[in-house]
Amino acid sequence: MSVPTPGPPQAPTGVMRFDRYALDLNRRQLLADGKPLPIGGRAFDLLDELVRQAGRTVSTDALRRAVWPDRKVGDNNLRVQITALRKLLGDGVITLHSTRGYRFTLPVLEEGDADIADSGLGNLPIHLPPLYGRDDDLKALAEGLVGQARITLAGPAGVGKTALARAAAHLRRTDPVDGVWWVDLAALGEASQLPDRIAALLQIKLQAEAPLDSLVRALADKRMLLVLDNCEHLSEVACELADALLRRAPRVAVLATSRRPLKCAGELLLRLGSLALPDGPGLAAARHSGAVVWFEARARRADPEFAVTTDNVEAVVDICQHLDGLAMAIGLAAARVPLLGVAGLRARLVDRFRLLTSDSQDPRGHPQALGAALDWSHELLAESEQMVLRRLGMFAGSFALDTVQALARDESLDDWAVLDALNALIDLSLVFSDPAALQSGAPMRYTMHESVRLYARQRLEASGEATSLRERHAREMLALVLGGRAVAAPPPDPMTVLLPDADHDNLLAAIAWAREHDLALALTLAVTANPYMRRRGHHLEARRIGAALLNDSRSADHPEAVVQLQIAQAAISFEQNDLNRTLELARAALGALSKLPLNEALLGEAWSWIGVAHQMHNEIDLAEPALRESLDHLRQAGRRADAASQLNNLGLLMVERRQFGEARALFAEALALNRELGTPWGTAMTLENLGEAAYAEGNCEAALAHWQEAVPIMRALGHIYQEAQLLTYIGQALRRLGQRDAALAHAREGQRISLARQLGGLVADGLTLLAALAADQHEQHRAAVLLCMADKQRGKLPAIGPAAIDRRETEVAVRSAIGEAAWQAARLEADRSSPAQVVG
Repeated sequence: MSVPTPGPPQAPTGVMRFDRYALDLNRRQLLADGKPLPIGGRAFDLLDELVRQAGRTVSTDALRRAVWPDRKVGDNNLRVQITALRKLLGDGVITLHSTRGYRFTLPVLEEGDADIADSGLGNLPIHLPPLYGRDDDLKALAEGLVGQARITLAGPAGVGKTALARAAAHLRRTDPVDGVWWVDLAALGEASQLPDRIAALLQIKLQAEAPLDSLVRALADKRMLLVLDNCEHLSEVACELADALLRRAPRVAVLATSRRPLKCAGELLLRLGSLALPDGPGLAAARHSGAVVWFEARARRADPEFAVTTDNVEAVVDICQHLDGLAMAIGLAAARVPLLGVAGLRARLVDRFRLLTSDSQDPRGHPQALGAALDWSHELLAESEQMVLRRLGMFAGSFALDTVQALARDESLDDWAVLDALNALIDLSLVFSDPAALQSGAPMRYTMHESVRLYARQRLEASGEATSLRERHAREMLALVLGGRAVAAPPPDPMTVLLPDADHDNLLAAIAWAREHDLALALTLAVTANPYMRRRGHHLEARRIGAALLNDSRSADHPEAVVQLQIAQAAISFEQNDLNRTLELARAALGALSKLPLNEALLGEAWSWIGVAHQMHNEIDLAEPALRESLDHLRQAGRRADAASQLNNLGLLMVERRQFGEARALFAEALALNRELGTPWGTAMTLENLGEAAYAEGNCEAALAHWQEAVPIMRALGHIYQEAQLLTYIGQALRRLGQRDAALAHAREGQRISLARQLGGLVADGLTLLAALAADQHEQHRAAVLLCMADKQRGKLPAIGPAAIDRRETEVAVRSAIGEAAWQAARLEADRSSPAQVVG
């Protein structure tokens, strides 16, 4: 929003008003809400001069001449008085503009302009400071004010409600014939003071016995806009006033800013979100972000030399993201830039409630600080609502309603009381409904700004109930991984994913807490979550967690859990093509099992990973006996679904040996067993393997049919890893069937998933397909680079299955076409490139 250049300063009358303050020039007093503030003579003279020239930069020389006309004083004297004024008026009211001087930024109103009967202008200033990042919000609010009599602009503490409301009201300041009147209610402590505050502003005399009724009668024939700013603590009386005005003074419109809805008749609720964060990387995207633009503007107030550049933009964006785009928090952070620098500021956000504060005060007389703003919201809550808020601090990500009820209820709060409390927290903008859940029709989930979460967590720690609640939270996550809150028998399909992706952060938080306080529970969580972590592609996190637990000396007290975790980590390592680590972990598990009571199931799992690791190394003679050993143990244990997996693995061995008849027999047995058990993952895996066998035989139509049947099963199960693999396989079959465009689309989609999850083996398979597609178009150099990049992704491991077939054929054709020197040049180019750069 553009800001007009202020005109020449006018000689003031006896009283100059700005915000909630009045500067009485005759009595030489500075008043806040009508009460005198302590101010020295020099500070008063300095403020007088700045207010006279509000909006202009006044040089330090001019200020010294005005305050010390008969003395020569240094800059230090001036800075002392400026500091005293800033403590009285708040941060940002008096700003330093480079070496040119100081500027008073608040809009100033002469007392004579406040005459309701004559001016019709209200008490809004002519000029306003710029509004950053709110163009769309301003347009929506301004349009709403044209045809709406009751609007509540609601949002969390520090989001920028006041600035937006002031800008919208300013656009309408000449429309109502009786003016636009701004009423700041933050400092009012009692509901009964509201009518008096408005009446004093409008110069209306009220009847003592019925002040609100008297006010409404006086406004019955007026056409005006009343802006009630900061009225969340007076919401009941503000609602009563709005309802009364609607009935008896219908041409008086009301715009309220509040942290919660007023719930008055005819209310249009507009919830103000945070300032927009960048929608992409880099400086250009940051320049279109309201949050970053606001950060830069506030930082420049503190240091006019500051600018967001390519060197610091990443840190600035990170700060804005961690502060959830909240205008107040970003402004307080930016003010610290001259002291800490951007990097230092980012590093200290972990202690944000101490960092994000200033010496100035808000309209209530509280410190201007993020923590104080949240304290104010907390004080508005009933005891039960405060209790639920602090208990929400245990969650790391979003949270589901039934999970909140399971963890927040106690003897004093049943499920309905928790629901009511959650509704109050949503009203106060401390909790938000998850937009994704609202739009998808999925079970409702909720989230919080990070600052509110940290505040709730501090309250939780101070309450003394943190330990017991965090244990309940960890056990709740275990129950969710198992598919319900009552730990029952595992589902028949061992790779069924039962945990919603939205609870990923909560699972990690539960494991981290358990590792510190209950190692046995941490081990159980890590093992039980293995199917979820593998199927959803969280391999890196799973390996990090597992390694930390296995290296913990206390784990020796839980030998069977350690074996289970070793086997789980072997599976994760295998899917990341780390076959040496797979063998190491599986053999360690076998060694440990030899010292424990016989456990056929765990023996079968350990031998399975040894078998498939040798299979990947093309060590068929070592792989087959290991897989058959695994199959025997699993059958003895009654683990029929796992036995079906070993039938699949043995079938793949037969494909490698080109014994296709025996392979199909093994796959048929596995498919029948999976369908009998009702295990969709096992069924889909067998279909995938049948497709591999058909592809190896050259029957691409059959391969495509098997893989296309498997994809929707894996997608419905949420198995991202297998879905990415199948997409690439389908692309390979489509290519051989002459459907190049469809093949390319499948290749790119598979790569998108594989790259996002850093699944190196699958990335390599996708690059191999893209290389084959490039070779088909006679783009031999590009094909060579892609093949070399695929080799780099696999490391020392060979390609297997359909990828191995395509790779052999493509390399032979490409190397023959371009020659050895060009092939080596392509290898060098591949070393300098990344898959993300070449997958277009």
